[in-house]
Formats: sequence, structure tokens, C-alpha cells
Amino acid sequence: MDIPMTKTTEIPVHCWHCGEQFYIEIANVTAGKLFCSDKCREDNLKDEIKIEKERREKEYSNEKTNHPN
Repeated sequence: MDIPMTKTTEIPVHCWHCGEQFYIEIANVTAGKLFCSDKCREDNLKDEIKIEKERREKEYSNEKTNHPN
């Protein structure tokens, strides 16, 4: 018995990191960020870590200047 082929539907999306348009099967789309490659996913994560580190350093320096010992 042959298994009938099901049609897969691909939709155009844009990479959250680089903005490049690519196509993904609609069944594989989940809420959140979409990336065109593992490199973009890793670069985005590195950027987020850097931003969070800078935010924490800024908060720490603000706390020191606002609360002298």
C-alpha cells in the first residue's frame, strides 16, 4: 500500500538576527525567534549575553553611585 504524499506548506520568514528572508515549513514554526542558520542563532545569543552583561554593569555602577558606603 502506497502512503499518500502530503503537501508541505512553506512560508517566507525573516531571520531575527540578520534579516535574510528564508522559507520554513509552516508545521515547524513556533512562537519566538526564527533564524536562518545556526550561526545566526549563536551570534544572536552572544549579542543578548553582551547586552545583558552591559545592563547589569550599568545597574551595578548606578547602585554604587547612589548608595555610597
